[in-house]
Amino acid sequence: MLQKYVKPISFIMILLLIGVSFSPIVSAQANEFKQHELEYIINSSKILYEDSNEQIIVSESLNGEIFYSFIKRDDANPNRVYFSVFSETELLNLHNTISKKNAVSQNMKSNVLDLENVFSEEYLCSEETINTMLSLARASGFGTGSYAESYGNSLTGGVHIYLSPTDAPRLAAGSSALLSALGAALVLAAAMNMGISAVPGALLTLLGNLITIYYLMAKNNDGSLNIKVPYITLAFFCFGVPGGSLFISIGSIKYYI
Repeated sequence: MLQKYVKPISFIMILLLIGVSFSPIVSAQANEFKQHELEYIINSSKILYEDSNEQIIVSESLNGEIFYSFIKRDDANPNRVYFSVFSETELLNLHNTISKKNAVSQNMKSNVLDLENVFSEEYLCSEETINTMLSLARASGFGTGSYAESYGNSLTGGVHIYLSPTDAPRLAAGSSALLSALGAALVLAAAMNMGISAVPGALLTLLGNLITIYYLMAKNNDGSLNIKVPYITLAFFCFGVPGGSLFISIGSIKYYI
Protein backbone atom coordinates (compact mmCIF):
# COMPACT_ATOMS: atom_id res chain seq x y z
CA MET A 1 0.00 0.00 0.00
CA LEU A 2 1.16 3.52 -0.71
CA GLN A 3 1.93 5.54 2.39
CA LYS A 4 0.81 9.02 3.50
CA TYR A 5 4.29 10.52 3.31
CA VAL A 6 3.95 11.46 -0.37
CA LYS A 7 1.87 14.43 -1.49
CA PRO A 8 -1.51 13.82 -3.13
CA ILE A 9 -1.76 15.11 -6.67
CA SER A 10 -3.39 18.52 -6.39
CA PHE A 11 -1.45 20.67 -8.85
CA ILE A 12 -3.03 18.83 -11.76
CA MET A 13 -5.71 16.23 -12.03
CA ILE A 14 -4.11 13.95 -14.57
CA LEU A 15 -7.30 12.24 -15.57
CA LEU A 16 -10.99 13.00 -15.30
CA LEU A 17 -12.33 9.49 -15.50
CA ILE A 18 -15.82 9.13 -16.92
CA GLY A 19 -17.70 6.00 -17.75
CA VAL A 20 -17.97 6.57 -21.48
CA SER A 21 -16.02 4.94 -24.29
CA PHE A 22 -15.92 5.97 -27.93
CA SER A 23 -14.42 2.70 -29.16
CA PRO A 24 -17.18 0.54 -30.65
CA ILE A 25 -14.64 -1.83 -32.19
CA VAL A 26 -13.61 -3.01 -28.72
CA SER A 27 -15.95 -4.95 -26.49
CA ALA A 28 -17.60 -3.13 -23.58
CA GLN A 29 -16.06 -5.59 -21.15
CA ALA A 30 -12.53 -4.80 -22.35
CA ASN A 31 -13.21 -1.05 -22.05
CA GLU A 32 -14.57 -1.37 -18.54
CA PHE A 33 -11.59 -3.44 -17.42
CA LYS A 34 -9.04 -0.97 -18.75
CA GLN A 35 -10.92 2.02 -17.36
CA HIS A 36 -11.28 0.34 -13.98
CA GLU A 37 -7.53 -0.34 -13.87
CA LEU A 38 -6.81 3.24 -14.90
CA GLU A 39 -9.17 4.61 -12.28
CA TYR A 40 -7.48 2.59 -9.56
CA ILE A 41 -3.99 3.73 -10.61
CA ILE A 42 -5.00 7.39 -10.87
CA ASN A 43 -6.79 7.37 -7.51
CA SER A 44 -3.65 5.95 -5.87
CA SER A 45 -1.26 8.41 -7.56
CA LYS A 46 0.82 10.78 -5.42
CA ILE A 47 3.50 13.31 -6.24
CA LEU A 48 6.79 12.09 -4.86
CA TYR A 49 8.87 14.94 -6.30
CA GLU A 50 8.43 17.97 -8.53
CA ASP A 51 10.40 20.97 -9.72
CA SER A 52 10.00 23.34 -12.66
CA ASN A 53 10.98 20.69 -15.21
CA GLU A 54 10.63 17.23 -13.69
CA GLN A 55 8.09 15.22 -11.72
CA ILE A 56 8.05 11.78 -10.14
CA ILE A 57 4.61 10.30 -9.52
CA VAL A 58 4.19 7.10 -7.52
CA SER A 59 1.13 4.89 -8.02
CA GLU A 60 -0.16 1.43 -7.24
CA SER A 61 -1.80 -1.12 -9.54
CA LEU A 62 -4.72 -3.38 -8.72
CA ASN A 63 -2.35 -6.24 -7.88
CA GLY A 64 -0.38 -4.07 -5.46
CA GLU A 65 2.62 -3.40 -7.72
CA ILE A 66 4.22 0.02 -7.22
CA PHE A 67 5.11 2.16 -10.24
CA TYR A 68 7.10 5.36 -10.62
CA SER A 69 6.20 7.71 -13.48
CA PHE A 70 8.86 10.19 -14.60
CA ILE A 71 7.68 13.30 -16.45
CA LYS A 72 10.16 15.84 -17.86
CA ARG A 73 9.75 18.91 -20.06
CA ASP A 74 12.53 19.15 -22.64
CA ASP A 75 15.05 21.88 -21.78
CA ALA A 76 15.56 22.93 -25.41
CA ASN A 77 11.99 22.41 -26.62
CA PRO A 78 9.31 23.34 -24.04
CA ASN A 79 6.59 21.94 -26.33
CA ARG A 80 7.95 18.42 -25.77
CA VAL A 81 7.29 16.43 -22.59
CA TYR A 82 9.04 13.11 -22.02
CA PHE A 83 7.49 10.33 -19.97
CA SER A 84 8.54 6.94 -18.69
CA VAL A 85 7.37 4.38 -16.12
CA PHE A 86 9.30 1.93 -13.99
CA SER A 87 8.09 -0.64 -11.51
CA GLU A 88 9.72 -0.63 -8.11
CA THR A 89 11.54 -3.85 -8.99
CA GLU A 90 12.76 -2.46 -12.34
CA LEU A 91 14.27 0.58 -10.63
CA LEU A 92 16.02 -1.56 -8.05
CA ASN A 93 17.39 -4.00 -10.65
CA LEU A 94 18.64 -1.08 -12.75
CA HIS A 95 20.38 0.43 -9.73
CA ASN A 96 22.03 -2.84 -8.78
CA THR A 97 23.19 -3.47 -12.36
CA ILE A 98 24.77 -0.02 -12.61
CA SER A 99 26.27 -0.34 -9.12
CA LYS A 100 27.87 -3.69 -9.95
CA LYS A 101 29.33 -2.36 -13.21
CA ASN A 102 30.78 0.67 -11.43
CA ALA A 103 32.22 -1.53 -8.70
CA VAL A 104 33.91 -3.82 -11.23
CA SER A 105 35.41 -0.88 -13.14
CA GLN A 106 36.68 0.68 -9.89
CA ASN A 107 37.67 -2.65 -8.28
CA MET A 108 35.37 -1.94 -5.34
CA LYS A 109 32.58 -3.76 -3.54
CA SER A 110 29.26 -3.07 -5.26
CA ASN A 111 26.63 -1.08 -3.40
CA VAL A 112 23.67 -3.40 -3.94
CA LEU A 113 20.48 -1.91 -2.57
CA ASP A 114 17.88 -3.84 -0.61
CA LEU A 115 14.35 -3.35 -1.95
CA GLU A 116 12.68 -3.28 1.46
CA ASN A 117 15.07 -0.65 2.83
CA VAL A 118 15.44 1.54 -0.23
CA PHE A 119 11.72 2.05 -0.69
CA SER A 120 10.80 2.19 2.97
CA GLU A 121 9.06 5.25 4.41
CA GLU A 122 12.28 6.49 6.00
CA TYR A 123 14.18 6.73 2.72
CA LEU A 124 11.60 7.22 -0.01
CA CYS A 125 11.40 11.00 0.18
CA SER A 126 15.04 11.66 1.06
CA GLU A 127 17.07 13.87 -1.26
CA GLU A 128 19.52 11.02 -1.86
CA THR A 129 16.75 8.63 -2.92
CA ILE A 130 15.14 11.20 -5.22
CA ASN A 131 18.48 11.95 -6.88
CA THR A 132 19.12 8.23 -7.27
CA MET A 133 15.73 7.71 -8.92
CA LEU A 134 16.26 10.58 -11.36
CA SER A 135 19.75 9.33 -12.18
CA LEU A 136 18.45 5.82 -12.83
CA ALA A 137 15.67 7.10 -15.06
CA ARG A 138 18.12 9.17 -17.10
CA ALA A 139 20.56 6.26 -17.33
CA SER A 140 17.80 4.13 -18.82
CA GLY A 141 17.25 6.63 -21.64
CA PHE A 142 14.49 8.70 -20.05
CA GLY A 143 14.49 12.11 -21.66
CA THR A 144 15.31 10.64 -25.05
CA GLY A 145 12.47 8.14 -25.46
CA SER A 146 8.68 8.47 -25.43
CA TYR A 147 7.20 11.95 -25.47
CA ALA A 148 4.13 14.08 -26.17
CA GLU A 149 4.73 17.25 -28.17
CA SER A 150 2.41 20.05 -29.22
CA TYR A 151 2.50 21.24 -32.82
CA GLY A 152 0.79 23.91 -34.90
CA ASN A 153 -1.71 26.40 -33.53
CA SER A 154 -4.93 25.96 -31.59
CA LEU A 155 -6.97 25.63 -34.78
CA THR A 156 -4.88 23.40 -37.02
CA GLY A 157 -2.45 21.77 -34.60
CA GLY A 158 -2.57 19.09 -31.97
CA VAL A 159 -0.36 16.79 -29.91
CA HIS A 160 2.08 14.33 -31.46
CA ILE A 161 2.79 11.31 -29.25
CA TYR A 162 5.93 9.30 -29.93
CA LEU A 163 6.17 5.88 -28.29
CA SER A 164 9.66 4.40 -28.20
CA PRO A 165 10.41 0.84 -29.45
CA THR A 166 10.34 -0.23 -25.79
CA ASP A 167 7.19 1.59 -24.67
CA ALA A 168 5.01 1.03 -27.75
CA PRO A 169 4.70 -2.76 -27.30
CA ARG A 170 4.21 -2.28 -23.54
CA LEU A 171 1.23 -0.03 -24.20
CA ALA A 172 -0.06 -2.40 -26.88
CA ALA A 173 0.07 -5.16 -24.27
CA GLY A 174 -2.15 -3.09 -21.97
CA SER A 175 0.13 -1.27 -19.51
CA SER A 176 -2.28 1.00 -17.63
CA ALA A 177 0.58 2.52 -15.63
CA LEU A 178 2.30 3.66 -18.82
CA LEU A 179 -1.00 4.89 -20.24
CA SER A 180 -1.57 7.07 -17.16
CA ALA A 181 1.92 8.57 -17.58
CA LEU A 182 1.11 9.28 -21.22
CA GLY A 183 -1.98 11.12 -20.01
CA ALA A 184 0.10 13.33 -17.71
CA ALA A 185 2.50 14.19 -20.54
CA LEU A 186 -0.41 14.84 -22.91
CA VAL A 187 -1.91 17.38 -20.50
CA LEU A 188 1.36 19.28 -20.13
CA ALA A 189 2.06 19.25 -23.86
CA ALA A 190 -1.40 20.55 -24.76
CA ALA A 191 -1.78 23.00 -21.87
CA MET A 192 -0.01 25.93 -23.52
CA ASN A 193 -2.32 25.96 -26.55
CA MET A 194 -5.53 24.67 -24.96
CA GLY A 195 -5.35 25.46 -21.27
CA ILE A 196 -6.53 21.96 -20.29
CA SER A 197 -5.81 20.54 -16.85
CA ALA A 198 -7.13 17.02 -17.35
CA VAL A 199 -7.49 14.31 -19.97
CA PRO A 200 -10.92 12.67 -19.93
CA GLY A 201 -10.83 8.99 -19.17
CA ALA A 202 -12.85 8.26 -22.30
CA LEU A 203 -10.10 9.72 -24.49
CA LEU A 204 -7.28 7.94 -22.68
CA THR A 205 -9.17 4.64 -22.73
CA LEU A 206 -9.79 5.08 -26.45
CA LEU A 207 -6.10 5.80 -27.05
CA GLY A 208 -5.11 2.67 -25.15
CA ASN A 209 -7.56 0.52 -27.10
CA LEU A 210 -6.48 1.96 -30.45
CA ILE A 211 -2.82 1.31 -29.66
CA THR A 212 -3.64 -2.28 -28.70
CA ILE A 213 -5.66 -2.90 -31.86
CA TYR A 214 -3.57 -1.11 -34.49
CA TYR A 215 -0.01 -1.38 -33.16
CA LEU A 216 1.14 -4.23 -35.41
CA MET A 217 -0.30 -2.53 -38.50
CA ALA A 218 0.80 1.01 -37.66
CA LYS A 219 4.19 0.63 -35.98
CA ASN A 220 7.44 1.91 -37.49
CA ASN A 221 10.18 -0.45 -38.66
CA ASP A 222 11.97 -0.18 -35.31
CA GLY A 223 8.82 -0.96 -33.32
CA SER A 224 8.10 2.63 -32.29
CA LEU A 225 4.74 4.27 -32.89
CA ASN A 226 3.55 7.77 -33.83
CA ILE A 227 0.14 9.08 -32.77
CA LYS A 228 -1.49 12.42 -33.49
CA VAL A 229 -4.43 13.87 -31.56
CA PRO A 230 -5.69 17.11 -33.17
CA TYR A 231 -6.72 19.94 -30.85
CA ILE A 232 -10.21 19.82 -32.35
CA THR A 233 -10.50 16.22 -31.11
CA LEU A 234 -9.11 17.17 -27.68
CA ALA A 235 -11.62 20.03 -27.47
CA PHE A 236 -14.47 17.63 -28.14
CA PHE A 237 -13.41 15.25 -25.36
CA CYS A 238 -12.29 17.89 -22.86
CA PHE A 239 -14.98 20.54 -23.32
CA GLY A 240 -17.71 18.89 -25.39
CA VAL A 241 -17.04 21.35 -28.21
CA PRO A 242 -18.50 19.96 -31.46
CA GLY A 243 -16.13 19.96 -34.38
CA GLY A 244 -15.90 18.91 -37.98
CA SER A 245 -13.77 15.87 -38.75
CA LEU A 246 -12.81 14.30 -35.42
CA PHE A 247 -10.10 11.66 -35.58
CA ILE A 248 -6.96 10.21 -34.02
CA SER A 249 -4.05 9.10 -36.20
CA ILE A 250 -2.28 5.86 -35.25
CA GLY A 251 0.66 5.75 -37.62
CA SER A 252 -0.86 6.23 -41.06
CA ILE A 253 -4.27 4.97 -39.89
CA LYS A 254 -6.98 7.53 -39.14
CA TYR A 255 -9.63 6.49 -36.64
CA TYR A 256 -12.70 8.71 -37.05
CA ILE A 257 -14.91 9.43 -34.07
